Amino acid sequence: MHAPVLHVAALPFPTQQGTQAALRVMLETLAQHGRADHLLAYAHAGYAAELDFPLHRSAEPLPCRSLRSGPSAHKLLADGALGVALGRLVRRLRPELIVAHHVEAAALTAAASALTRTPFMFFAHTDLAAELPTYAPDAAAGVLRGAGAHLDAALVARAHAVGTISPLLAERLRPYAVEHPDKVYDVPPPWPLPQPISACERTSARAALGLAPEARVLLYAGNLDRYQGWEDVLAALPAIRARAPSLVWLVATQSDPAALLAQARRAGVHSMIRLCDLGSEAARRELHAAADLAIIPRRSPGGLPIKLLDAMARGVPCIAAPAAAAGLPIASAVELVPFDDASALAASVTRLLSCGAHERAELARRARAYVATHHDAGRFLHAFDRACAHAVRRAAGRDAAAPAQVF
Repeated sequence: MHAPVLHVAALPFPTQQGTQAALRVMLETLAQHGRADHLLAYAHAGYAAELDFPLHRSAEPLPCRSLRSGPSAHKLLADGALGVALGRLVRRLRPELIVAHHVEAAALTAAASALTRTPFMFFAHTDLAAELPTYAPDAAAGVLRGAGAHLDAALVARAHAVGTISPLLAERLRPYAVEHPDKVYDVPPPWPLPQPISACERTSARAALGLAPEARVLLYAGNLDRYQGWEDVLAALPAIRARAPSLVWLVATQSDPAALLAQARRAGVHSMIRLCDLGSEAARRELHAAADLAIIPRRSPGGLPIKLLDAMARGVPCIAAPAAAAGLPIASAVELVPFDDASALAASVTRLLSCGAHERAELARRARAYVATHHDAGRFLHAFDRACAHAVRRAAGRDAAAPAQVF
């Protein structure tokens, strides 16, 4: 019997956030194909769930229910507790491989890997050099960009292999693998294809949310951290309202909306915004059923907005920033428009809202076809296994170009 593979993620789990949702689907896919991968995460979660894989939790350093991304004092304490739990779990499980998701987990795993000689794969979900500056004032952007690049480079160098959530992220991290550029793998996350949303379901969803039948509805589903770029949507709302006065912007989030609402009031568009909870799969499906368009902003390149795959899989037409595409071949399945150009974004939104239902339906059909083809379990498992096998061989000092084994 093979030793298990241990995944480590410095985050609350499960939650309705994108990284957590992607991580859950990856582990469920592995479990459905006979794998026994384990996951170690923070002590708290966004909701209770029955999982198909073993979940381990670190101790709770201080009571906390926050689900927000980004740096914080509590995350430093939580990371310390996670590091302690990781050391104990590695000694108990003796895993064949540790897969560290995102930066904090990778830093902790690099230390544990060196101490225990356990192979280590860094699974990158974002480009820290691009994302870190968005958490601080613009004056500090240059310093944080440099610090982020240093961390990205150090983790790529330390890992025995690197998996990335998107092709663009692989392209951005590969230069850091100076001696072994072949150790960076694009690993497309698997994504389920739910039943299409019916006309009857759309009508029921709008009624449940109190939306008028004639309303034009945009949906944003995700956190409100600065790297998301929701401010760009807000800047375009006055021009969109001038052409589509019945527009409603559904903002479905578990983040604190205070900054969004304050900016919306200053812009005079707060009456167009409806805040909704994103606390369950039923709520998520209802919100997508009610929407005419899903809108996917993004400022930092590299990471893949899972909200984009989710909306595409559900058959909701999408307008996305180029950075949100993350190098995926989706130009025929998604309307890509520069979100930093408010007039271009407004024109794209109003064109899709005013075009015939057939055109939106065709865009939605192509989006579902893309997800079914490019994010199926087989593609994920093939790429994931290649990256895992590379890590194990590299750690053992063997030729990493040898044929991949199945984990």
